[in-house]
Amino acid sequence: LPRIGIRISGILGDILVIVGYVAWAFLRLNLAGMQLSHLLTTSAVLTAVVAISMQETLGNLLGGLALQMDNSLEIGDWIQMDDLAGRVSDIQWRYTAIICRSGERVLVPNSHLMKNRYALICNKRQTLPLQRRSIGFDVDLSVPPGRVTSTVLQDISTARIPNVSATPTPQCLLLNFGPGYAHYAVRYWLLDPGPDEATDSEVRHHILAALQREGLRLAVS
Repeated sequence: LPRIGIRISGILGDILVIVGYVAWAFLRLNLAGMQLSHLLTTSAVLTAVVAISMQETLGNLLGGLALQMDNSLEIGDWIQMDDLAGRVSDIQWRYTAIICRSGERVLVPNSHLMKNRYALICNKRQTLPLQRRSIGFDVDLSVPPGRVTSTVLQDISTARIPNVSATPTPQCLLLNFGPGYAHYAVRYWLLDPGPDEATDSEVRHHILAALQREGLRLAVS
């Protein structure tokens, strides 16, 4: 099939191979003298028994097949569901394997992915698999907001921090007010969602250094 330009999912390919083997076995048994009608009746009963006893397994199988057929999830995508986030490394009959940022390999049943909501953090089909991050900080209310945002944004934009995308451009926003302080946030886009906390740390370094150069101190909330 790949030689003629047709590509199918791995699970569908396995199912077609199994169906082919079963059909070939029925044909050989029929040629050997067994009644095909008897074989079909027996196989129908066995199929019903297996379907009832393996409902969850079949749900995982059909879930994995659906995920691969509609391309809603592919190997290499980054997803997040509840407190789990990581890169999809494999989609098997029963489970989808996710490699977390800390290195654990978590197996999620395919039926769970079909029944529950998950967020596609980064799609490998994008030209750049970007993910937006937000770093918050507080500054005293006596400091003009324009001075804070321009100081921080100029540093972040010109520093060329590794793993921080230049497009879309970073933003420094005034989000809220508190007792004696204003709450700001720097929003930027990750090029690689893997080292997220390391990149956040580097951005915080630049925020603090930029404020200190201007004689501005972070507020203690």
